[in-house]
Amino acid sequence: MKRSLLFATIIISIGVSSLTGCDDKKEETAKAPAANTQPASPAPAEKPQSKPEVQPATAQNAQTDPESIYDEKMGVYVKCFNALQLPVNRSLTRYASWLKDFKKGPTGKEDIVYGTYGITLSTLASCGTDMKHVVALKPELAPIDGVADHYIDAITALGNTINEMDSYYTQENYKDDGFVKGKALHQELLKNIATFEPVADKYHAAIVEVNDRRQRVELEKIEKAEGKTFHYYALSTVIQAKQINKVIAQDKFDGQVMMEKVTELEATVNLLKQADKQSLNFSFVNDAGQYQLAAKKYIRRIRDHVAFSEDEKEELKEPLSAWMVEDSYPAALKAYNSMIDSFNLLR
Repeated sequence: MKRSLLFATIIISIGVSSLTGCDDKKEETAKAPAANTQPASPAPAEKPQSKPEVQPATAQNAQTDPESIYDEKMGVYVKCFNALQLPVNRSLTRYASWLKDFKKGPTGKEDIVYGTYGITLSTLASCGTDMKHVVALKPELAPIDGVADHYIDAITALGNTINEMDSYYTQENYKDDGFVKGKALHQELLKNIATFEPVADKYHAAIVEVNDRRQRVELEKIEKAEGKTFHYYALSTVIQAKQINKVIAQDKFDGQVMMEKVTELEATVNLLKQADKQSLNFSFVNDAGQYQLAAKKYIRRIRDHVAFSEDEKEELKEPLSAWMVEDSYPAALKAYNSMIDSFNLLR
């Protein structure tokens, strides 16, 4: 079955907002590592199949085959989100790790100075070119086309500032100027973040909206063409899982209601297993079951008001190991990302 939908893992390891003061749950959610070390959330957005480069579309194609244009657009939009968002967030996490107060920035009295991580210039450049190209293609894909230009401009400006900071700290120039430039760069960074954060939220939400809409249409097409086959249950599983993941990523949710939802997902996964009669898709089926179980364990903890221990709370603050806390959202998120990765390999 030819894949016509684009899926991405949730890739945000720590949200920009959490560096400037967000609630604990959002920080927990954000810090779970992506299974493939590279988009959801929320936002969950879905991972595109790899495309070597953006191919120009003819005017005739734009008129006669809008779906191919939409595929091209979303391929670029999701690819660039995955390629840029995580490196930017990791850089900011690295920078924040050695500052006593992120809003105030470096004081010049720090015992340890880690600097930040750079953003690949070629990725910034290629995504800038590719995104400008697909935005201009017709027909328009709302609402993502209207946000994409702002997103790439904002993340490019932020990435350039981060790269200047990376050079400054890698060369240890702060030892020569007493952090004068470092403090100036920090103020520039804060301005970039203030511009970038709301744009990134809108961009992520637009990706999710478009994919949700297209997935529902695709599910109907599969049922009409094939009936409730393995392909139908595979896509249905992903759609249900995504909706569950979106809710349990929130600060508060109704544990009993979500337990009912995850029970429905369990039933779909069982039908998925039955449809895979020859176990040709074991990896995806297994990962779907693992996500359903991980989500159930976290929802049960919330429903039953089982608090995290002090040690678990500390572990949840660690970007690379938060998923190891049992019955936690980062553990469920890691399982979700693994499931999406497996889904992307289905043929």
